[in-house]
Amino acid sequence: MCAGPLKILHIVNATVTPFVFLHSAWRTRADELSDSLKNTMLLGHYMVTRYRGHYYAKAQNLVRRLRRAYDEALARYDLLLMPTLPMVATPLPEANARVAALRSGQVDWIEAPAPDAVASLKQAGFKIITNAYPHNWTWHLSRAEGSPWNDIRVRKAANLAIDRDAIVKLLGGLVTPAYGEVDRSSAWFGKPTFEIKYAPDEARKLMTEAGYSKTKPLQARISIQASGTNQTVNEAIQEMLKEAFFNIEFKAVELETLMTGWRGGAKADMNKDVSATNVTHVTSDPFYAVNRFFASDQTSPTGVNWSFYKNPEVDQLVVELKNSFDPAKQDEIAAKIHAKAVDDAVMIWVYHDTTPRALSAKIKKYVQAQSWFQDLALVEI
Repeated sequence: MCAGPLKILHIVNATVTPFVFLHSAWRTRADELSDSLKNTMLLGHYMVTRYRGHYYAKAQNLVRRLRRAYDEALARYDLLLMPTLPMVATPLPEANARVAALRSGQVDWIEAPAPDAVASLKQAGFKIITNAYPHNWTWHLSRAEGSPWNDIRVRKAANLAIDRDAIVKLLGGLVTPAYGEVDRSSAWFGKPTFEIKYAPDEARKLMTEAGYSKTKPLQARISIQASGTNQTVNEAIQEMLKEAFFNIEFKAVELETLMTGWRGGAKADMNKDVSATNVTHVTSDPFYAVNRFFASDQTSPTGVNWSFYKNPEVDQLVVELKNSFDPAKQDEIAAKIHAKAVDDAVMIWVYHDTTPRALSAKIKKYVQAQSWFQDLALVEI
Protein backbone atom coordinates (compact mmCIF):
# COMPACT_ATOMS: atom_id res chain seq x y z
CA MET A 1 0.00 0.00 0.00
CA CYS A 2 1.32 3.43 -0.89
CA ALA A 3 0.97 6.61 1.12
CA GLY A 4 1.82 10.19 0.33
CA PRO A 5 1.83 11.94 -3.07
CA LEU A 6 1.18 9.91 -6.21
CA LYS A 7 4.27 9.42 -8.39
CA ILE A 8 3.69 8.81 -12.10
CA LEU A 9 6.34 7.35 -14.40
CA HIS A 10 5.91 8.39 -18.03
CA ILE A 11 7.43 5.80 -20.38
CA VAL A 12 8.23 6.98 -23.91
CA ASN A 13 8.82 4.74 -26.94
CA ALA A 14 7.99 1.55 -25.02
CA THR A 15 7.31 -1.51 -27.16
CA VAL A 16 3.91 -2.89 -26.18
CA THR A 17 1.56 -5.20 -28.03
CA PRO A 18 -1.97 -3.83 -27.46
CA PHE A 19 -4.84 -6.17 -26.60
CA VAL A 20 -6.70 -4.92 -29.67
CA PHE A 21 -4.27 -6.81 -31.92
CA LEU A 22 -4.82 -10.01 -29.96
CA HIS A 23 -8.58 -9.66 -30.45
CA SER A 24 -8.52 -8.37 -34.03
CA ALA A 25 -10.91 -11.17 -35.11
CA TRP A 26 -13.67 -9.99 -32.77
CA ARG A 27 -16.19 -9.81 -35.63
CA THR A 28 -16.26 -13.60 -35.84
CA ARG A 29 -17.40 -13.74 -32.19
CA ALA A 30 -19.44 -10.54 -31.93
CA ASP A 31 -22.39 -12.38 -30.35
CA GLU A 32 -20.21 -13.02 -27.30
CA LEU A 33 -19.73 -9.30 -26.60
CA SER A 34 -21.59 -7.87 -23.59
CA ASP A 35 -24.86 -6.01 -24.15
CA SER A 36 -23.38 -2.74 -22.89
CA LEU A 37 -20.43 -3.01 -25.31
CA LYS A 38 -22.74 -3.86 -28.24
CA ASN A 39 -24.87 -0.78 -27.49
CA THR A 40 -21.81 1.45 -27.35
CA MET A 41 -20.37 0.08 -30.62
CA LEU A 42 -23.70 0.38 -32.48
CA LEU A 43 -24.16 3.96 -31.30
CA GLY A 44 -20.59 4.85 -32.32
CA HIS A 45 -21.04 3.32 -35.78
CA TYR A 46 -24.35 5.11 -36.28
CA MET A 47 -22.98 8.51 -35.28
CA VAL A 48 -19.90 8.16 -37.53
CA THR A 49 -21.80 6.98 -40.63
CA ARG A 50 -24.80 9.31 -40.20
CA TYR A 51 -23.17 12.50 -38.96
CA ARG A 52 -19.49 11.98 -39.87
CA GLY A 53 -18.12 13.23 -36.55
CA HIS A 54 -20.19 16.44 -36.53
CA TYR A 55 -21.46 16.02 -32.98
CA TYR A 56 -18.15 14.65 -31.75
CA ALA A 57 -16.44 17.81 -32.94
CA LYS A 58 -19.08 19.96 -31.24
CA ALA A 59 -18.59 18.03 -28.02
CA GLN A 60 -14.84 18.58 -28.15
CA ASN A 61 -15.42 22.31 -28.57
CA LEU A 62 -17.56 22.28 -25.42
CA VAL A 63 -14.97 20.54 -23.23
CA ARG A 64 -13.28 23.72 -21.99
CA ARG A 65 -16.60 25.39 -21.18
CA LEU A 66 -17.75 22.27 -19.33
CA ARG A 67 -14.48 22.11 -17.39
CA ARG A 68 -14.92 25.72 -16.26
CA ALA A 69 -18.49 24.97 -15.21
CA TYR A 70 -17.40 21.93 -13.18
CA ASP A 71 -14.58 23.91 -11.54
CA GLU A 72 -17.01 26.67 -10.56
CA ALA A 73 -19.47 24.14 -9.10
CA LEU A 74 -16.75 22.24 -7.21
CA ALA A 75 -15.53 25.50 -5.71
CA ARG A 76 -18.90 25.68 -3.93
CA TYR A 77 -19.69 21.98 -3.35
CA ASP A 78 -17.68 18.93 -2.25
CA LEU A 79 -19.75 16.44 -4.24
CA LEU A 80 -21.76 16.52 -7.47
CA LEU A 81 -24.41 13.81 -7.84
CA MET A 82 -24.73 12.94 -11.52
CA PRO A 83 -27.42 10.99 -13.39
CA THR A 84 -26.50 7.46 -14.41
CA LEU A 85 -26.97 5.61 -17.69
CA PRO A 86 -29.98 3.25 -18.03
CA MET A 87 -27.68 0.25 -18.42
CA VAL A 88 -26.86 -2.70 -16.23
CA ALA A 89 -23.27 -3.91 -16.23
CA THR A 90 -22.66 -7.43 -17.49
CA PRO A 91 -22.17 -9.71 -14.44
CA LEU A 92 -18.72 -11.19 -13.84
CA PRO A 93 -18.96 -14.94 -14.58
CA GLU A 94 -18.89 -17.31 -11.62
CA ALA A 95 -15.34 -18.19 -10.47
CA ASN A 96 -15.34 -21.77 -11.79
CA ALA A 97 -16.67 -20.61 -15.17
CA ARG A 98 -13.79 -18.13 -15.41
CA VAL A 99 -11.28 -20.84 -14.59
CA ALA A 100 -12.79 -23.17 -17.22
CA ALA A 101 -12.58 -20.42 -19.85
CA LEU A 102 -8.91 -19.88 -19.05
CA ARG A 103 -8.07 -23.59 -19.17
CA SER A 104 -9.83 -24.05 -22.52
CA GLY A 105 -8.03 -21.10 -24.12
CA GLN A 106 -11.17 -19.00 -24.58
CA VAL A 107 -9.49 -16.24 -22.59
CA ASP A 108 -5.92 -15.53 -21.50
CA TRP A 109 -6.65 -13.48 -18.38
CA ILE A 110 -9.19 -13.90 -15.59
CA GLU A 111 -9.91 -11.94 -12.45
CA ALA A 112 -10.22 -13.59 -9.03
CA PRO A 113 -9.74 -17.31 -9.76
CA ALA A 114 -11.38 -19.66 -7.26
CA PRO A 115 -8.96 -20.26 -4.33
CA ASP A 116 -9.22 -24.04 -4.66
CA ALA A 117 -8.19 -23.83 -8.33
CA VAL A 118 -4.95 -21.91 -7.78
CA ALA A 119 -2.66 -24.90 -7.15
CA SER A 120 -3.83 -26.79 -10.25
CA LEU A 121 -3.61 -23.63 -12.40
CA LYS A 122 0.00 -23.14 -11.35
CA GLN A 123 0.70 -26.80 -12.08
CA ALA A 124 -0.75 -26.35 -15.56
CA GLY A 125 1.62 -23.46 -16.27
CA PHE A 126 -0.67 -20.50 -15.63
CA LYS A 127 0.72 -17.51 -13.72
CA ILE A 128 -1.03 -16.28 -10.58
CA ILE A 129 -0.33 -12.57 -10.05
CA THR A 130 -1.07 -10.85 -6.73
CA ASN A 131 -0.13 -7.70 -4.86
CA ALA A 132 -1.11 -6.18 -1.52
CA TYR A 133 -4.22 -4.06 -2.04
CA PRO A 134 -5.72 -1.23 0.02
CA HIS A 135 -8.73 -3.34 0.93
CA ASN A 136 -9.80 -4.74 4.28
CA TRP A 137 -12.04 -7.59 5.49
CA THR A 138 -13.46 -6.63 8.88
CA TRP A 139 -16.29 -6.76 11.36
CA HIS A 140 -17.61 -3.32 12.27
CA LEU A 141 -18.59 -3.41 15.95
CA SER A 142 -21.51 -1.44 17.33
CA ARG A 143 -20.81 1.09 20.09
CA ALA A 144 -24.48 1.93 20.53
CA GLU A 145 -25.98 1.74 24.00
CA GLY A 146 -26.37 -1.86 25.17
CA SER A 147 -23.93 -3.32 22.64
CA PRO A 148 -21.83 -6.23 23.99
CA TRP A 149 -18.87 -4.71 22.14
CA ASN A 150 -18.73 -1.61 24.35
CA ASP A 151 -16.28 -3.41 26.65
CA ILE A 152 -12.76 -2.98 25.24
CA ARG A 153 -11.74 -6.32 26.77
CA VAL A 154 -14.32 -8.04 24.58
CA ARG A 155 -13.15 -6.22 21.43
CA LYS A 156 -9.52 -7.07 22.10
CA ALA A 157 -10.38 -10.68 22.95
CA ALA A 158 -12.16 -11.14 19.63
CA ASN A 159 -9.13 -9.84 17.74
CA LEU A 160 -6.83 -12.18 19.68
CA ALA A 161 -9.05 -15.25 19.17
CA ILE A 162 -8.75 -15.32 15.36
CA ASP A 163 -6.05 -17.40 13.68
CA ARG A 164 -5.38 -15.23 10.64
CA ASP A 165 -2.79 -17.61 9.22
CA ALA A 166 -5.47 -20.30 9.13
CA ILE A 167 -7.80 -17.90 7.27
CA VAL A 168 -5.03 -17.18 4.75
CA LYS A 169 -4.60 -20.92 4.21
CA LEU A 170 -8.37 -21.36 3.88
CA LEU A 171 -8.33 -18.80 1.05
CA GLY A 172 -5.48 -20.48 -0.80
CA GLY A 173 -2.86 -17.92 0.23
CA LEU A 174 -4.59 -15.24 -1.83
CA VAL A 175 -4.92 -12.80 1.08
CA THR A 176 -2.59 -11.39 3.75
CA PRO A 177 -3.27 -11.14 7.51
CA ALA A 178 -4.64 -7.83 8.78
CA TYR A 179 -3.21 -6.36 11.97
CA GLY A 180 -5.14 -3.13 11.69
CA GLU A 181 -6.99 -1.01 9.16
CA VAL A 182 -3.94 -0.76 6.88
CA ASP A 183 -1.07 -3.11 6.14
CA ARG A 184 1.98 -2.98 8.40
CA SER A 185 4.03 -1.73 5.45
CA SER A 186 1.90 1.40 5.17
CA ALA A 187 3.19 4.76 6.36
CA TRP A 188 -0.18 5.12 8.11
CA PHE A 189 0.18 2.04 10.33
CA GLY A 190 1.88 3.90 13.19
CA LYS A 191 2.89 2.34 16.51
CA PRO A 192 -0.15 0.87 18.26
CA THR A 193 0.48 -0.59 21.72
CA PHE A 194 -2.16 -3.30 21.25
CA GLU A 195 -0.65 -6.05 19.12
CA ILE A 196 -3.17 -7.98 17.06
CA LYS A 197 -2.11 -11.63 16.91
CA TYR A 198 -3.42 -15.14 17.50
CA ALA A 199 -3.41 -15.54 21.28
CA PRO A 200 -6.43 -17.64 22.35
CA ASP A 201 -5.28 -17.93 25.98
CA GLU A 202 -5.06 -14.15 26.28
CA ALA A 203 -8.48 -13.88 24.65
CA ARG A 204 -10.06 -16.25 27.17
CA LYS A 205 -8.39 -14.39 30.05
CA LEU A 206 -9.86 -11.07 28.87
CA MET A 207 -13.29 -12.62 28.43
CA THR A 208 -13.14 -14.11 31.92
CA GLU A 209 -12.28 -10.66 33.32
CA ALA A 210 -15.27 -9.27 31.41
CA GLY A 211 -17.57 -11.80 33.11
CA TYR A 212 -17.90 -14.46 30.40
CA SER A 213 -17.10 -18.17 30.42
CA LYS A 214 -17.67 -21.40 28.53
CA THR A 215 -21.03 -21.83 30.27
CA LYS A 216 -21.86 -18.13 29.99
CA PRO A 217 -20.65 -17.02 26.53
CA LEU A 218 -21.14 -13.59 25.03
CA GLN A 219 -24.15 -13.56 22.69
CA ALA A 220 -23.88 -11.54 19.47
CA ARG A 221 -25.62 -11.47 16.10
CA ILE A 222 -23.72 -10.32 13.01
CA SER A 223 -25.08 -9.28 9.61
CA ILE A 224 -23.12 -10.91 6.78
CA GLN A 225 -23.40 -11.48 3.04
CA ALA A 226 -25.23 -14.70 2.23
CA SER A 227 -23.18 -17.44 0.48
CA GLY A 228 -19.77 -17.23 -1.17
CA THR A 229 -16.32 -16.72 0.32
CA ASN A 230 -17.54 -14.23 2.94
CA GLN A 231 -19.85 -16.80 4.51
CA THR A 232 -17.10 -19.45 4.49
CA VAL A 233 -14.70 -17.12 6.32
CA ASN A 234 -17.38 -16.00 8.76
CA GLU A 235 -18.18 -19.58 9.68
CA ALA A 236 -14.48 -20.28 10.32
CA ILE A 237 -14.28 -17.19 12.56
CA GLN A 238 -17.46 -18.27 14.35
CA GLU A 239 -15.74 -21.51 15.40
CA MET A 240 -12.57 -19.70 16.49
CA LEU A 241 -14.51 -17.22 18.61
CA LYS A 242 -16.48 -20.08 20.20
CA GLU A 243 -13.21 -21.23 21.80
CA ALA A 244 -12.93 -17.81 23.47
CA PHE A 245 -16.44 -17.77 24.99
CA PHE A 246 -18.31 -16.09 22.11
CA ASN A 247 -21.61 -17.44 20.82
CA ILE A 248 -21.97 -15.83 17.38
CA GLU A 249 -25.15 -15.99 15.31
CA PHE A 250 -25.38 -14.74 11.72
CA LYS A 251 -28.01 -12.75 9.90
CA ALA A 252 -27.26 -13.62 6.27
CA VAL A 253 -28.61 -11.10 3.75
CA GLU A 254 -28.11 -10.12 0.11
CA LEU A 255 -25.22 -7.77 -0.63
CA GLU A 256 -27.39 -4.72 -1.40
CA THR A 257 -29.27 -5.16 1.89
CA LEU A 258 -25.96 -5.50 3.72
CA MET A 259 -24.62 -2.29 2.15
CA THR A 260 -27.84 -0.40 2.95
CA GLY A 261 -27.50 -1.48 6.59
CA TRP A 262 -23.86 -0.41 6.59
CA ARG A 263 -24.72 3.08 5.37
CA GLY A 264 -27.54 3.28 7.90
CA GLY A 265 -25.24 2.78 10.89
CA ALA A 266 -25.53 0.62 13.99
CA LYS A 267 -28.46 2.65 15.35
CA ALA A 268 -30.67 2.22 12.27
CA ASP A 269 -33.93 0.35 12.71
CA MET A 270 -32.85 -2.34 10.25
CA ASN A 271 -29.78 -3.04 12.43
CA LYS A 272 -31.56 -3.30 15.80
CA ASP A 273 -31.21 -7.08 15.77
CA VAL A 274 -27.42 -7.09 15.14
CA SER A 275 -24.45 -5.73 17.04
CA ALA A 276 -21.87 -5.97 14.25
CA THR A 277 -21.69 -6.13 10.46
CA ASN A 278 -19.22 -7.67 8.04
CA VAL A 279 -18.58 -5.21 5.21
CA THR A 280 -15.28 -5.10 3.36
CA HIS A 281 -13.91 -1.71 2.36
CA VAL A 282 -11.06 0.15 0.69
CA THR A 283 -8.34 2.11 2.47
CA SER A 284 -6.75 3.78 -0.55
CA ASP A 285 -6.27 7.28 0.88
CA PRO A 286 -6.26 8.91 4.35
CA PHE A 287 -9.96 9.79 4.16
CA TYR A 288 -10.92 6.19 3.39
CA ALA A 289 -8.39 4.68 5.78
CA VAL A 290 -8.59 6.75 8.97
CA ASN A 291 -11.25 9.44 8.64
CA ARG A 292 -14.54 7.95 7.46
CA PHE A 293 -14.55 5.08 10.00
CA PHE A 294 -13.03 6.75 13.07
CA ALA A 295 -14.13 10.42 13.06
CA SER A 296 -17.29 10.98 15.12
CA ASP A 297 -18.71 13.35 12.47
CA GLN A 298 -18.70 10.47 9.98
CA THR A 299 -21.60 8.55 11.55
CA SER A 300 -24.75 7.97 9.49
CA PRO A 301 -26.03 9.73 7.44
CA THR A 302 -22.81 11.68 6.86
CA GLY A 303 -20.39 8.77 6.55
CA VAL A 304 -19.77 5.13 7.38
CA ASN A 305 -18.58 5.24 10.97
CA TRP A 306 -21.07 2.39 11.39
CA SER A 307 -19.99 1.73 14.96
CA PHE A 308 -20.67 5.27 16.26
CA TYR A 309 -17.13 5.18 17.64
CA LYS A 310 -16.01 8.42 19.28
CA ASN A 311 -12.59 9.37 20.61
CA PRO A 312 -11.96 13.13 21.14
CA GLU A 313 -8.21 12.66 20.52
CA VAL A 314 -8.96 11.02 17.17
CA ASP A 315 -11.39 13.81 16.26
CA GLN A 316 -8.73 16.45 16.97
CA LEU A 317 -6.16 14.57 14.88
CA VAL A 318 -8.65 14.34 12.01
CA VAL A 319 -9.03 18.13 12.08
CA GLU A 320 -5.25 18.48 11.93
CA LEU A 321 -5.09 15.98 9.06
CA LYS A 322 -7.67 17.89 7.02
CA ASN A 323 -5.76 21.16 7.51
CA SER A 324 -2.33 19.77 6.62
CA PHE A 325 -1.00 20.00 3.07
CA ASP A 326 2.43 18.51 3.74
CA PRO A 327 2.42 14.82 2.64
CA ALA A 328 4.95 13.83 5.31
CA LYS A 329 2.86 15.52 8.00
CA GLN A 330 -0.29 13.87 6.67
CA ASP A 331 1.38 10.46 6.96
CA GLU A 332 2.47 11.24 10.52
CA ILE A 333 -1.02 12.30 11.63
CA ALA A 334 -2.73 9.39 9.84
CA ALA A 335 -0.36 7.00 11.62
CA LYS A 336 -1.33 8.45 15.00
CA ILE A 337 -5.04 8.08 14.21
CA HIS A 338 -4.56 4.49 13.07
CA ALA A 339 -2.56 3.59 16.19
CA LYS A 340 -5.32 4.94 18.44
CA ALA A 341 -7.99 3.05 16.49
CA VAL A 342 -6.04 -0.22 16.87
CA ASP A 343 -5.47 0.44 20.57
CA ASP A 344 -9.22 0.98 20.94
CA ALA A 345 -9.85 -2.23 18.93
CA VAL A 346 -12.53 -0.38 16.99
CA MET A 347 -13.05 -3.30 14.59
CA ILE A 348 -12.15 -6.95 14.20
CA TRP A 349 -9.56 -6.92 11.43
CA VAL A 350 -9.00 -10.21 9.60
CA TYR A 351 -7.28 -9.92 6.21
CA HIS A 352 -6.29 -7.71 3.26
CA ASP A 353 -7.08 -8.73 -0.30
CA THR A 354 -4.38 -9.26 -2.93
CA THR A 355 -6.83 -9.36 -5.87
CA PRO A 356 -5.36 -12.38 -7.71
CA ARG A 357 -5.36 -12.67 -11.47
CA ALA A 358 -4.59 -15.80 -13.48
CA LEU A 359 -2.74 -15.36 -16.78
CA SER A 360 -1.86 -17.68 -19.64
CA ALA A 361 1.64 -17.98 -21.06
CA LYS A 362 0.65 -15.54 -23.83
CA ILE A 363 0.88 -12.67 -21.32
CA LYS A 364 4.62 -11.99 -21.31
CA LYS A 365 4.79 -9.04 -18.97
CA TYR A 366 2.40 -7.62 -16.38
CA VAL A 367 3.12 -5.85 -13.10
CA GLN A 368 0.05 -5.56 -10.90
CA ALA A 369 -0.42 -2.09 -9.45
CA GLN A 370 -1.58 -1.62 -5.86
CA SER A 371 -4.79 -0.12 -7.13
CA TRP A 372 -8.25 -1.03 -8.40
CA PHE A 373 -7.19 0.43 -11.74
CA GLN A 374 -4.69 -1.31 -14.00
CA ASP A 375 -2.89 0.18 -17.04
CA LEU A 376 -3.33 -2.35 -19.85
CA ALA A 377 -1.03 -0.30 -22.09
CA LEU A 378 1.90 -1.69 -20.06
CA VAL A 379 0.92 -5.31 -20.69
CA GLU A 380 3.10 -7.20 -23.17
CA ILE A 381 1.72 -10.13 -25.16
